[in-house]
Order: sequence, then C-alpha cells, then structure tokens
Amino acid sequence: MFFNPVRTIKFSLVLSLLTTRNSIFPSFSSMTDGRSLYEYVRPSKSMVVIRFRSFSSSSSDSFSASSSFSFSFSCSFWFSFSFSSPPDSSTSLPGVDSSGSSTLTFLVTSRSASCLRFRSTMMKLTLSFVVSQIKARTSCTQSISYSSLFQLIASLIIMSNYTHLQNTPAQVATVLCCNCGVPMDGSSGLVMCHDCIKLTVDITEGIPREANLSFCRNCERFLQPPTQWIRCALESRELLALCLRKLKGLNKVRLVDASFIWTEPHSRRIRVKLTVQGEAMANTIIQQTFEVEYVVVAMQCADCAKSYTTNTWRATVQIRQKVAHKRTFLYLEQLILKHNAHVDTVNIQETKDGLDFFYAQKSHAAKMVEFLTAVAPVKNKRSEELVSQDIHSGSSQYKFTFSIELAPICRDDLVVLPKKLAHSLGNITRLVLCSKVSSMLHFIDPSTLQTADLNAPQYWRSPFPTLLDATQMVEFIVLDVEPTGDIRGKNVLADVTVSRASDLGTNDQTYYIRSHLGAILHPGDSCMGYFLTNTNLNSDLWDTLDTDNTPEVVLVKKHYERKSKKSKYRNWKLKRMAKEYNEMDDATRQARQEQEKAERDYELFLQELEEDEELRQTVNMYKAPTQAQFESDMDDDDEAPEVGLDELLDEMDEMTIS
Repeated sequence: MFFNPVRTIKFSLVLSLLTTRNSIFPSFSSMTDGRSLYEYVRPSKSMVVIRFRSFSSSSSDSFSASSSFSFSFSCSFWFSFSFSSPPDSSTSLPGVDSSGSSTLTFLVTSRSASCLRFRSTMMKLTLSFVVSQIKARTSCTQSISYSSLFQLIASLIIMSNYTHLQNTPAQVATVLCCNCGVPMDGSSGLVMCHDCIKLTVDITEGIPREANLSFCRNCERFLQPPTQWIRCALESRELLALCLRKLKGLNKVRLVDASFIWTEPHSRRIRVKLTVQGEAMANTIIQQTFEVEYVVVAMQCADCAKSYTTNTWRATVQIRQKVAHKRTFLYLEQLILKHNAHVDTVNIQETKDGLDFFYAQKSHAAKMVEFLTAVAPVKNKRSEELVSQDIHSGSSQYKFTFSIELAPICRDDLVVLPKKLAHSLGNITRLVLCSKVSSMLHFIDPSTLQTADLNAPQYWRSPFPTLLDATQMVEFIVLDVEPTGDIRGKNVLADVTVSRASDLGTNDQTYYIRSHLGAILHPGDSCMGYFLTNTNLNSDLWDTLDTDNTPEVVLVKKHYERKSKKSKYRNWKLKRMAKEYNEMDDATRQARQEQEKAERDYELFLQELEEDEELRQTVNMYKAPTQAQFESDMDDDDEAPEVGLDELLDEMDEMTIS
C-alpha cells in the first residue's frame, strides 16, 4: 500500500499519542475495578470513535475475559471486532463459550455507494492484515495489549484518510473532417471521418474481378492448380473453395462471407459474392462486398488425352467367361455402373469372350479386381511386361495385366456335382440347378428343395462344367399340380404333370415329375425346363450317375407369353457403358450375327429382370421416356410381369433447372 508521506507523519503522531495511555486515556487507571469504560476519542478530523469495555479485573494494559471495541470514521465504513476468551473460574459471563476457544468476528458495512468498489477493495486488504495480526497474537496468549491494538486502529485511520482515485473524463480534442467537415475525435490521429473513409478507400483494390476456371468436358472435372483434376458439382462447397483459391489478393484481407449468385448453366459463367474486412487507415477496419465472375474455359485433362491415344495405359483388366451367351456380362455391367467401379478407366473394349478395362495406374486396376472378386466367383492371374529401363538410375517401366476368369456356370444352368464335392456340401443330390450367382454359386435340388452354396476357392480347386445351359431349355405345358406341403422360402415342392408343347396334337405323352415351382405353376401354364430323356449328353459326370433314378424332365422357370410390341416398349430402361468393339468389322456377316445374338441375349436379360424381383434390387433401373410409357400403357398384354414405377429411378443426366 502507498500513502501520502505528510499524512503518514500526521498519523504517526496520532499513533504515538494513542500509545501513551495515561495522557490520552486517563480513565484507564480506573479499569482495574472492572466497571470503567472509555467513551470515545477524536484525535483528528477523521472522527475516530473508539469504545472499550472490560468485565474482568486484569491489568490496565490488556483485555482478558470478554472485551469488545468499535470505531468509525469519515469514510462511511463501520467495523466491529469482538474477542472472546475462556473465562476464569471466578468469572461467569453470558454468551461466552465455555469450551475455552478464542473467537474473532467482524462486520463491515458501507454507507457510500459512489466509492464502494474502491473502498471495498482497500478495506479487504486492511481487514485481512488486521485479522492475521490479531490471530497471530491470540494464538499465543489470551490477551492483547492496548499498544498493539491502537497500532492496528491507526492503520485503519490512515486508510480512511487515503485520497481515492476518481475517474474524471479527459478533455477530448475535436477536429473537422478534411472531406466533409463533420466534427470528429482528434485523438485517433485521423483526418477523415469513418463515412468518408468507407466512400473513398477501397480495400479490395488488389483483388481481381474476373478469373478463369479450367473444365474438362469429357470427364466433367475442374482443374485445381497445378495438375490435379477434381469433380465439383455446381454451387457446391468444393467449387466455392476452388474459386477462392484462384483469387491472388485475397490473403491481404479477412474473408467474412462467400456465396454463389445464380447463373444460367449454359452461359459458362460462375459468379461469387464476397464480403471482406480490412484496415483502411490507422486502426480503422471497414467491410466491403464485391462480386467476382469466373469464366469456365473448356479444355482436355491429361487422363482424357491419354484415353484417345494408343498404348498409354499402365494396367489392364481382362475379364473372360467361356460360355455361349453374354447374359453374365450384361449383369456384371449393371453392377459396375451401380457401384461406379468404372470411373477410373481410360478405355473399355469389348471382345468376343469378354471385356477389357484399361487404367492409367496399377492401383486402379487392383481396385477393379477387388470389386470383381466381391461380386462374382472369379480367379485372377497377374502378369507384367517390361516397357523401358534406365540403366543409370535403375528405374523400370512396366505394364501390368490382370486376367480375370469367371466361373462358366450361370443362373438356371443344370450341373452335375462331383461325388466328393456333393458329399462335402451336405450330401446333396448330384444333379442340381444353379439358382443364383454372386460371389458364391447357389444350387438347389428341385426334387427335395435342398440347397447348397459353393464359394469361389472351392470351385476353382475342382472345377466342373455345366451339363445344360439356358439355350437348351424346352417349353412344357402344365397339366396338373399337386403340392406336397414342403415349403422352403419362396419354393414350394409339388408333383407336376407336364407335356411337351411340341407334342400337343401329335401324341399323348406326359411326364410326372417333382418340381420346386409349386407356388407359381397352375394347370394350363407354360414353363421352361430340360428334357433329359431325349437329349444326348456328353459328360463324364453324367455317365457316373444312376440314370434309373434321374428325372426325365427338370423344370426351371415359368414361361410368359410376350408380344413383340410389349418387348419393344417398356416403361423402364437400363444404362449402358460406352464400349469400343475390338476385332470386329460391322460389314461382315459374322459381325451381323454377333450383333443379333447380342440383342437376343440383352432381351433375355431384360425378361429375367422383369420376372425376378430379387434380381431387380441389385441393379439401377430408370424411367423410360414418355412416349415409351404411353405405348406400354396402351398394350393389352397383361400376362407378363411388369416393373412398378416405385422401383424406377429418375435419370439425373436429363434433368435441367427451369
């Protein structure tokens, strides 16, 4: 604490007078009788009033049993200290604890609200000092001397006469604005008011109002300097971040807000509204809003340029399947489109037995191989070819080839399992149908509804061919259906009486068989199946079977009559990948036959999607144009199943903002 030296000397004299009890306090000599008291004393203009009272006989220089005193002064604070000590055996005082503990209590009140904050702070420091001194003294003895008590009181008197600081408002210099003449504060050092600064100073002077964005039309990606190409949707956060990076002077100001202004998509213009803050003059921050227009410049990225150049790929994935149809690749194409597994391809070529995918990086090809392994029973083999080698640095350039072979077993194929494999699959019947193909092969015994799953590693350890495929099925007419009561999933076991459709009107030959299609077959329906009695089978596995216990006919699926007009106009469609035809000449007869065969396989694949709801859930189907939907509604052929509109998606590529 800091005091005025003059006042310190003044109250030092007061302190010396207070410590001389005989000259200032003549009644102290009569305190030995236990009834004397001292009323008050006024040593200065501070109007200090001190009262003492003693209830026990002791020396005139101390309080012993129960003593109290109070004092007040002109700073409008009032203090009350009470000391209590255990009484002796000859004294009985009311309100004194007989446990022998010494206590100290005090009370502080303020009568002046104007200087409450300052005074309370100073008096807290003083009181803490007083309490610590008194506690330090009372911890050793039961009495406190008058001289020490008066020294503490004098300290409080000095604090009461301390001149408190007052917040006096300083005189503010006023100057006139050099531009408009409005009075303003001159202590800031400015010669122009804030309104004039906003009108005359431009903090966005170094920020360009126009810029260019490079855009590849083929892959629809934007260039992020220096060489990275990224996909950004219109008015997306990624595109906004790319636009802000193109502005060179934006780091000199503080960006507050940024948003797009709508522009017509075909205008090739992107407008962005920016709000920035910056320092105009000394300690003057202003905020301004401006617009930047970006021109979308069309160009070709390096990846697309390589796709139009021969022998620029680094890795290729060759997918092959040794079957007589393309339905497996049609389904695989839809899976690739649904999961966007073709986004990194440089080029796609269609060959006679499969597809070739070309990639600019080896990692992209490896990613495609992982996808194929997850959706189909495949085996792969990798090979590499040395392209170039630097003998000085030891670096080499290779081209990698991943050969993928699909299992030659497709849906609805009739197969004969090897005896050892059938025993390991739960002792299932060896003559089974392939009901589903995914990463595993799913088989079902049509005569018992027993099922088995065969994974790809098990199949490729002991591969086996198909006995009959879908192209060799024969149409049958259902004459009678008797369910046996066995149900497993969607399959219901039933005894069915059928006859070949070609035998109607020529002979009365019928076949009594057991089938898993009891839930969907009714008398008079048509169904497709394999006619084993009149078929010449060239298979070693078939020769090992007991032909006496093999069925004559194996029904596969129900057949729906479709008109040509119905198949031409559908209310849905599928997306196709853009492929290049390799080793084919459209002018040759073989090319035309291959084209007709491909169209026939595609139509069969579409019919499978219409008939199987579970298969439709694995592909993306889109709404057809309005004309095709109208033609489909006018068709009166209601026998074939149809795809509901709730299963179709809107083609987003054809949607525009109106």
